[in-house]
Amino acid sequence: KVPNRVYIAQQKGLSSMRWEGGKWIDEGRVETAPYALNFLAEDASGTLWASTSTTGVLLRFDATASGVRGAKMQMLSANEGVPQDILRTTWAAGQIFATGFSRGGIFRWDDKARKFVRDDRFYLPVEVPRGHIETHLWELPNGDIWSVTEAPHRRRVGIFRRNPDGSYRLDEESPRGLSRFDFSNLS
Repeated sequence: KVPNRVYIAQQKGLSSMRWEGGKWIDEGRVETAPYALNFLAEDASGTLWASTSTTGVLLRFDATASGVRGAKMQMLSANEGVPQDILRTTWAAGQIFATGFSRGGIFRWDDKARKFVRDDRFYLPVEVPRGHIETHLWELPNGDIWSVTEAPHRRRVGIFRRNPDGSYRLDEESPRGLSRFDFSNLS
């Protein structure tokens, strides 16, 4: 929302700073203990969504004009549809998503229902008898969305290409040569 603002996820807090007048300005910090933050995503209204290292917990920070100082923090859990998984928050297709790190799956924030709901439109299932499944989602500046599902000895990589009418079509052929690489640390 504010292009010169940077958010910093920390072990026990969230802070922000902005570049203005040739220097960085500290905008403060919000304590999040006992939750360590992992991934951040900002929605169109400036609300910040944070994944934590705690299974089944996401944090939501209401937007403020001055960064995170004074931001109201809300803990989201099973009552708000947060799945029992370690999650990664991301902004894609104009919506907030949470993707699973051990059980897989993609969940979208439904603003009307005020909860996360399962949304498989960008999910690439892999066949595994049981075990660890990671799901990753990234939106590119052109609106295309990369999706990766990884499990032991299985990986699917695809690009959901954005059509002019706003719909998406799956392309698994273009990234096929990359499917042997670990995408889990890209962002």
